[in-house]
Amino acid sequence: MTLKYETAFFIAIAVILSIAAFQRNIVWMNELTFWRDARDNSLNKARPHTNLGAALKRKWLIKDAEKEFTIAVRIDPDDHDAVVNLGDIYRINGRLADSLNVLMNFVKKHPTTPYGRNNLGNVSGDMNLYDNALQEYSIALKLKPFFPDAHNNMAVIYKRQGRLIDARRESAQAVDMIPDNPTYRNNLALTLIDMGKYKEALGELNIVEAMEPKYPDIHIRMARLYFTIGDIIMAENSARKAIAIQPMDFKAHVTLGNIYKSTNLDLAIKEYETALAINPDYTEAHYNMAVSLKEMGRHEEALKHYRKFLETAPPDEPFRKDAMKHLERLKK
Repeated sequence: MTLKYETAFFIAIAVILSIAAFQRNIVWMNELTFWRDARDNSLNKARPHTNLGAALKRKWLIKDAEKEFTIAVRIDPDDHDAVVNLGDIYRINGRLADSLNVLMNFVKKHPTTPYGRNNLGNVSGDMNLYDNALQEYSIALKLKPFFPDAHNNMAVIYKRQGRLIDARRESAQAVDMIPDNPTYRNNLALTLIDMGKYKEALGELNIVEAMEPKYPDIHIRMARLYFTIGDIIMAENSARKAIAIQPMDFKAHVTLGNIYKSTNLDLAIKEYETALAINPDYTEAHYNMAVSLKEMGRHEEALKHYRKFLETAPPDEPFRKDAMKHLERLKK
């Protein structure tokens, strides 16, 4: 293909993508307009409020969605979709007690609702009531055997409990049910990472990358995995992809800095400086900056970053003791 035709090709693709994005916006606007009109024509009926709430929630207009679901539940306390979604929105907003109360009362009244059980499991998990969460997911799956969300959610709880074999089994079942769901595959990869199965995890993340190429966290995760297995070139490539997608992603800059740290401290420090310019309180950047500066003999600067790390790191940060030891040695 000549340069002339290559240019024409890329212009054509850009136009197509612009049209596609415009059309998606029209679809969203049309959907919201449609359900708003339906609601306005039937203000005293629950279903139009529920349908509008669902459309708003898909658009992540959570406050507006909550308003519509609240009205729907007030009109019809037994509107399944309204109650289940309202409980989920309370959970998203951090109102865990309200979410638990709404969903528990609804499930008591309607014990055969798989979606109610699933969402009750979600809020129970967020409240660290893991056994309760697993029980609700199990009931949901008995009521609705083809329910990949419930399998995926069980996997999340098992992973939190350290039950990695169980987590892997549930994640794999979710993936088997819907192979092209990036969330399920990503969660399977996270479990495989915890199991030390890095190459299998990379296999899953490569599939996720193909589905969601513009998601920087996937590239960051892949960069760290490649670095762990010693593939420095692929690690650097993945970190650079993340930065190209989102130049202000401080985690991506720290990841690239960590890769450079083994071969070029000057380049590593440059990446840590960039990360800290974006987020001055990012603890991982301060710690790795301190280690790099110490290795270069720049002890006064290293002291500053060790102190900042200790100021910003949570009490259970595993590197706190190590940082305190280095700090005491540098003071002498």
